[in-house]
Amino acid sequence: MRSSKGLSPKKWVVMFVVTVLVILLAYAAVNVAVDPFGVFGDSVFDWYSYDMTQNPRAAKIAYLDKRHGEYNAYLFGSSGTSALSVDRLNAYTGLRFYNMFSYGTDLLNTRQEIAYILEHYGAESIVLALGVNAAEKYDMPREALKDIAHVNLNANATIFDRAAFYLKFAFADPRNAIAKIQAKRGDTYLAQPFDVFTPETGAYDKRERDVEPFGSIADYYAKYPVFDGFVGWRHELSHIDECEIELREIARLCEQYGAELTIVVTPEYAPYAAGFDADEVAELYGRVAAVSDFWDFAMSSVSLDARYFYDESHFRDAVGDMMLARIFGDTDVYVPDDFGALVTADNARDAAARFREIPEYATPTATVPVLMYHNVAENASGEWTITPEQFESHLAALQNAGFEAVTIDDMTAFTERGVPLPAKPVLITFDDGYAGNYDYAYPLLRQYGMRASIFVIGVSFGHDTYKDTDIPITPHFGDAAAREMVQSGVITLYSHTYDMHQSRELDGEDCRDGVSRFPDEDDWTYADALTADFAREAEILRPYTADVTAFAYPEGKYNILADAILNELGVKATFTTQSGAAMIVAGLPQTLRALPRLIVTSGTTADELMNMIQDYLGDI
Repeated sequence: MRSSKGLSPKKWVVMFVVTVLVILLAYAAVNVAVDPFGVFGDSVFDWYSYDMTQNPRAAKIAYLDKRHGEYNAYLFGSSGTSALSVDRLNAYTGLRFYNMFSYGTDLLNTRQEIAYILEHYGAESIVLALGVNAAEKYDMPREALKDIAHVNLNANATIFDRAAFYLKFAFADPRNAIAKIQAKRGDTYLAQPFDVFTPETGAYDKRERDVEPFGSIADYYAKYPVFDGFVGWRHELSHIDECEIELREIARLCEQYGAELTIVVTPEYAPYAAGFDADEVAELYGRVAAVSDFWDFAMSSVSLDARYFYDESHFRDAVGDMMLARIFGDTDVYVPDDFGALVTADNARDAAARFREIPEYATPTATVPVLMYHNVAENASGEWTITPEQFESHLAALQNAGFEAVTIDDMTAFTERGVPLPAKPVLITFDDGYAGNYDYAYPLLRQYGMRASIFVIGVSFGHDTYKDTDIPITPHFGDAAAREMVQSGVITLYSHTYDMHQSRELDGEDCRDGVSRFPDEDDWTYADALTADFAREAEILRPYTADVTAFAYPEGKYNILADAILNELGVKATFTTQSGAAMIVAGLPQTLRALPRLIVTSGTTADELMNMIQDYLGDI
């Protein structure tokens, strides 16, 4: 009998079932809409950098499902593969590469991924990057959502296979979706731990890591303590047979789909590589070479220097550039003589012999004192102005001590191409662009056969009053002087900002403090402001230099975001007011970031200058 009050038991059951279904559908709808792993197309957030960080194997495929027409070549391997620049590969080959690397991949995963790409998108070229430890692991468990990928959804996959794949993500723990929503609120211009990928290339976003200043080797160990006293461990290459089987299948797939296969063995940090047995490596090399010739970069002089690595198993992007330069014969990039060789079946065991012993090798480095001057005037007054006689005494002392003045371009050529510097280099710089640089410093530099770099304030260029006011300032040189100095080869002009070198006295208390951010300025607003200022400065300097490739921070107000933005704008060297001498490294252009300088004031005598230089040279 139906109750006269309330619902019948049947209706209660129906309502309960409907409620549960609604909750489940809402639960799934949130996961699909927020899409923390990027498998559903991320239509709400369009934040594939986040998705790829959670699961690169799934999110990259979802990304390519929409955009694979933009690419016709692919990189595969574990996370170290990120250091191989798709931009450089594109320039060398004329193809359009995408980096498919994923976390902790093994060759079974890699073969599955290559098969999926070839079956679904096709490719003209496949580059496979292998660490020697590729034979250390195989068929690792892939149960967590961060590891599950589309690779099992091949041409034979049923509708039930596809449903099972997507349902795992639709009914995932909702905390994943909540974490993405919270992270979006805290997103910044540079990468954070929750969004470490560049979706357009598939590579890690290393904009911040690749402008971090190095300093001395001691400073580097302090920044990267993993290298300080590093002790490796024994590596068991117990899956050589499986590696060969998978490589043969990869080669077969590439041949079937008309893709050129290139195999590259990646660099190893020497103390880490000491854990490999040389005989096992020789066996591995022989098996790989039996499948295909390959490029070997595992052990070389690069392996001996921690500065070429982020940690014991990841090499820097600059090392990736050297690898590609060796493969494609690019002589405009510094490559150590012993770095990289083509291995064939005939020389495979000889190549593996490097794991027994690497010859001692000193990385080419240069310690360059960078002198920071401001103005030179007859009637010198104030801390930052010296007399012509004082400046000449400095030049004479430098010359007598055997120093040769180099340019920033010389230092760039050393880091990028390994072009040697003089035995005792010195870089002479002037900040602001005062008329005294032309009237007094320039003739003396020319007399002593030396060169200098001037960092110009754009808004003051050619003026003796402050901006649009009648307030007098120390005169700054203008067009005629700039043309003469630059054409002589004695002077090179660079940026000291257009109008970020401001004065509280003249601009008010709310002015910008060098390139520092305003208190409430978000990353993107700040990036736009710095970019716009740099563009105006570039217009001022364009008649005297094709590109503005160096930048001195006003009052030394350095920050890592500014340096990353300047790097994107083509600035290769940046300078602070921190006291010290610069240590730069061949093959590591990053060592030109945030360089210290030796500050010269009105009270600096020639003897004091030389003692200051010697003190810092001795420290390094």
